[in-house]
Amino acid sequence: IYNTFPTMDGHWLPPEMAQHQPVWKAFIEEPATVQFTHRCLAILTFCTVLLLASKSAAYHCEPRLRRVFIAAGMMVIVQLCLGVSTLLSQVNIHLATLHQAGALTLVALLVWLLHEIPKPLKG
Repeated sequence: IYNTFPTMDGHWLPPEMAQHQPVWKAFIEEPATVQFTHRCLAILTFCTVLLLASKSAAYHCEPRLRRVFIAAGMMVIVQLCLGVSTLLSQVNIHLATLHQAGALTLVALLVWLLHEIPKPLKG
């Protein structure tokens, strides 16, 4: 709907959001607001994964775990770039497909990371 970034045609919030009644339903029913929500979740995910990857450097992880942290950090950067590129290209199908594949790759890396993190000892 809005092919500009970081604003939505000069607006930080889509104007359509306020026109939808009730406003809270706009987040799941109104297309421009759904796009806004996607952007917010993308930025939150980007910041969280990068913070996680950067904080992991303070711990002396085994090399295999360290590589997964680095891969997740790098993939979230690639994913954000693919998302913004897809948006600015007015949803070029090749970029959009790569963006979808990037999402699957990022989720797979995060699941792998959860699997690799050692469990705390009990008792």
